[in-house]
Amino acid sequence: MDDGTFLVVAFVAGLLFGLINAYIASAKGRGSGEGFLLGAFLGPFGLLIEVLLPTITRRADASSATAQNVAAHPTGTVAFCTECGSALGPDVRFCGACGQPVPSP
Repeated sequence: MDDGTFLVVAFVAGLLFGLINAYIASAKGRGSGEGFLLGAFLGPFGLLIEVLLPTITRRADASSATAQNVAAHPTGTVAFCTECGSALGPDVRFCGACGQPVPSP
């Protein structure tokens, strides 16, 4: 196999592993870009790593958190995370669900 053919095969294989990893990462609650890079650069090893990583779960019951926060805020206003939409308590600096920094009011 000459150098040109090898480069094309390596590029297509990296693209294929990247797309597969992006799909798996997205299905497991991770960023698809992270999965793509892992698969594109590490190939089958990146695929194995992505499959073995645990699934990220999000809180499904935001209504109870909202009720708690309404009781905690005397004005009745509730702040929500801009990243995941979870209700935020008073005077928090980071979202408890996703870890995203909360901007100061």
